[in-house]
Amino acid sequence: MAAHSAVAGVKEYIQAMVDRVSGMKVLVLDTDTKGIISMVFSQSDILKHEVFLTECIDNEAFFAQDGDKIQHMSAICLLRPTNKNFLSLARELKSPKYNEYHLFFTNVVPHHRLEQLAGCDNHEVVQQVQEFFADIFAI
Repeated sequence: MAAHSAVAGVKEYIQAMVDRVSGMKVLVLDTDTKGIISMVFSQSDILKHEVFLTECIDNEAFFAQDGDKIQHMSAICLLRPTNKNFLSLARELKSPKYNEYHLFFTNVVPHHRLEQLAGCDNHEVVQQVQEFFADIFAI
């Protein structure tokens, strides 16, 4: 019963996260959150919420090159609050690939990390920052 509750809770968090953003979306994940999502959603389930692309911020190919902008999509980032993810996200915000960014972290974010990200958001693309406590693999 407890496992079912964890699956339902994580699924509810993810649904709320993607439904807060209208229009075409890309889901930006890290290696861990990709595993968290895949435990509760199939690819066809996530498509029902207008998520047409998933990308992994851990992949060097993720970062925008000149001409690789996808301005008609909004990015929903579900990331663990790790040093590596903050550095990668700061790099992305300096040269944003997407129209807007909705940041969701799976645990508590230190205040100095929020300040760091705000300093990198020169294009003012970050629309919201939330802490969704879903730092578990629900099985």
